[in-house]
Amino acid sequence: MEESEEGDMVSEALAEEALALFVAGENGELAAMFDGKMGDAVSVEKVAAVQARAEQSNGRYVTHGAATVVLGKRATVVYDFPLYYERRRAHLQVAVRDDQVAGLLLRPGWPTGRWNRSRKVLRELLRGTGPPSP
Repeated sequence: MEESEEGDMVSEALAEEALALFVAGENGELAAMFDGKMGDAVSVEKVAAVQARAEQSNGRYVTHGAATVVLGKRATVVYDFPLYYERRRAHLQVAVRDDQVAGLLLRPGWPTGRWNRSRKVLRELLRGTGPPSP
């Protein structure tokens, strides 16, 4: 994958909308943005379960930062957003292809800019770092 300073404007807006829906718990609307494979692999209930575990482990969502943008294979653009919770830091990776969400990964720690799909499309948070000081 090659890093890019600017992603496609449509893809960027879609990734930011997916992030906003994820942190707001609007899982039905988020799932409507998934492409066919993503929709088959990830249910609304699975997204809700990951959100609940993240909040339980890390505390309340506080804010997020600007995404690292990575150009992936097959015209996929990955947006890696840092998320700040009360107790720990995480990052949400949103993969966009053909104006749909083709992947969504919640991981502990800082954004990596690397897309490494696992068997679980949404991963439970394990350990992270706290939110930034105001």
